Amino acid sequence: MPVVLGPTQMAGVAFGTVISYGLISGGVLPLVLAGPVAVLGYVAAACVVLLLMHCLIDMTVVHPVPSAFGAYAEAYLGPHTGVVVRVAYLLAVVCIVGTEVALLEPLFGFWLAPLPGWIVVVLLLAGLGAINGLGARASARFGLALVVLKVVALVVLVALAAYQALIADGVGMEAGESAWKDIWTNTPLSSLWQVSIVATLGFIGIETMAVAAAETTVPASALRRYMRWATGGLLVLTLCAVAASAWFQMHYFVPFNVPPFVYLMGLTGWTAVGTVFNVLMLLTVVSVLNSQIYVGSRQLFGLARAGRAPAVLLQPRSRVSSGSAVCTALLSILIYLAYGFFPTQVYIMATSIAVTALLAVWGSIFAAHIGFRRQAGGRSWQGMVGGLLVLVIAVSTLEIDVFDMALLIGTPFILLIFLVEWLYSRFFCQTEMQINDN
Repeated sequence: MPVVLGPTQMAGVAFGTVISYGLISGGVLPLVLAGPVAVLGYVAAACVVLLLMHCLIDMTVVHPVPSAFGAYAEAYLGPHTGVVVRVAYLLAVVCIVGTEVALLEPLFGFWLAPLPGWIVVVLLLAGLGAINGLGARASARFGLALVVLKVVALVVLVALAAYQALIADGVGMEAGESAWKDIWTNTPLSSLWQVSIVATLGFIGIETMAVAAAETTVPASALRRYMRWATGGLLVLTLCAVAASAWFQMHYFVPFNVPPFVYLMGLTGWTAVGTVFNVLMLLTVVSVLNSQIYVGSRQLFGLARAGRAPAVLLQPRSRVSSGSAVCTALLSILIYLAYGFFPTQVYIMATSIAVTALLAVWGSIFAAHIGFRRQAGGRSWQGMVGGLLVLVIAVSTLEIDVFDMALLIGTPFILLIFLVEWLYSRFFCQTEMQINDN
């Protein structure tokens, strides 16, 4: 693929994925579950992310390829594992995009009435597929514009939350502290562990930076430094946003059904707070969707390179270069339409498959790093510790109500992908080799 992205655009892909609705609203799930204790959970999650990115950056600097972790799994864990990792990640992407885009349907239904919201959502996904189909540069420029807007907005909200916490009057402070004091003092260690698990899942998407690295103009000698700075910046921004939201809610009683940062904007006296927040939510969700479609299309490209998708997708400079992006968008549209007919069933299935698949991808990154280091004559304690942590995190999801079905549904699905890949490679690939030999 052509090298077209600058370092900021490379980082923007990861920022676009990780900075989601929860951070922008100040109401990330761990804060809802455990109050200010969630800050400690995010610190623990950041340590896991640092391990992951150390391993991923280590391999990316040596092998900057479009499908990144899919290619690393192929090289160090075997060709079948490489195919499964790519398929699993692609399906996780379309499941996330197809369900998360539903957040925008009420907005479109309200703003563009009487046009049905679902029609606008389908057109949006098709438009994102078309933008990504124009090439990495078009996708990155569009995505970076959205990322800049939402990062600036998040920084402003963090500053406002800290300011409001500092000037809180006695009544507000007593109300907030009385509501949160019991959570802080009575949170058991088991709950803190669960919050850490949920916080770790919130960082899923940071691995997309390695995919964009394959198309960046950054020289190999500087790539490691840029990726480390981008990782650190994203972790610091996330931790600041969570800490500011927690600090703010310790000083103000925020109604449960109101996002904390929406309540914050109301305190400032801004007009049309609802409209401002809805626009911000639109920018945030579209940014996430754009980054996901970009990364999903690169996994599809990797599948084509491995002979598991049409070879026409390997022609990045031709008119069919939009094929992988369009296919990713179309698959997301199918998930979204299915969600419209069977919302509960599709949401449970899609979430379970996505969580299991993405944890499996993280596990494959750690495992591949062990092989990577072994090939160089060394050892990877980061890979061993990280792989063990991912396994523990995966098992722990069984005890978290929000994710208790993830492994039960997602694991058989991953095993099915392995079985299909094994059967295909055993029968169809052998047949093709015999034909070619003849």
